[in-house]
Order: sequence, then C-alpha cells, then structure tokens
Amino acid sequence: MMIPKFRAWHKGKMYKSRVIVYNGQVFLNMADFNSCMVRDGIELMQSTGLKDCDGQELFDGDIIEFDDTICYEDESYGETNEVTGGECDIKNLAVFKIKEGLEMILEDYKYGGDLSEDSASELLACIYAEYIDLKEFLSDPTNFKIVGNVHENKGLLEVVE
Repeated sequence: MMIPKFRAWHKGKMYKSRVIVYNGQVFLNMADFNSCMVRDGIELMQSTGLKDCDGQELFDGDIIEFDDTICYEDESYGETNEVTGGECDIKNLAVFKIKEGLEMILEDYKYGGDLSEDSASELLACIYAEYIDLKEFLSDPTNFKIVGNVHENKGLLEVVE
C-alpha cells in the first residue's frame, strides 16, 4: 500500500517535505501539527508515485515536457487564396493535474492547446480521444521530463507570438 505523499505552496514558498494532512487539515511541518496551527491559503499538491526520465517524482501542478507533433494552420494567402497548413515535431509543455475523483489530466499546454490558436497537439488529441491512456503514458519515465511547477515556473507556459 502506498502512503500518500504531499507538498504544499504557501506564501511564496514550496514545502517539499514533512507536509502533514490530518482530518482534512494541512500542516506544513511537525511543529505546526503539534501546536495545531492551521494556516490559511495553503495549496496542497499530491504525488502520483510516478517518476520522470531523471527519477524526479511527479506531483499535481508539475509542468512536464514531452515529444509531440503539432498540426497547424498557416493563414498565408497566395494568388490562389488557399489556406496552407502543416505539422512540426516539438518539445511540448503541459501542466499535470489531479482532479476530484483522482482523475489525471494535462492542461495549459504551451503548444496546441488552451494557450495556442490555430494549432493542435497530436499527443494530447490522442489522450483525450482515449487512443492513448494518460496513466500508461506517464508510467513510462522516458516519455516525459519535469521542468518545473505552476507556482515557481509560470513563465514556462507563456506562448510567444
């Protein structure tokens, strides 16, 4: 049986060890727990138990990098007024999330997702069409690398026009 492991974000600081969840309350360390000190504004992130290609543990809120193919529309109009398109292989980025009911999803992608216009990620389309199982994809550490998290590395997901 796996013991749940957590980290927490509170007031600009990431607490990566000794985070305690007890009776629905979050304590940042043993001293808080022993004194029953409850703090407001803690964002809790649970571990999946899965690891990336570097052996780093995957938590809710981590930004992962993975190989992807982006299909895009290029609205460059020539004499024939045709819309051309194409595809390119890239390193895509997405935020790993654990939703209620312990559903695992990827969102806020750098290319081919919510933050992009006129493009689509081939991998993410396959995951959401259920041709590829996300848990199975993430169970293979060679498929992805953790490059940061949504609290400390927000700039990674900014789309540059």
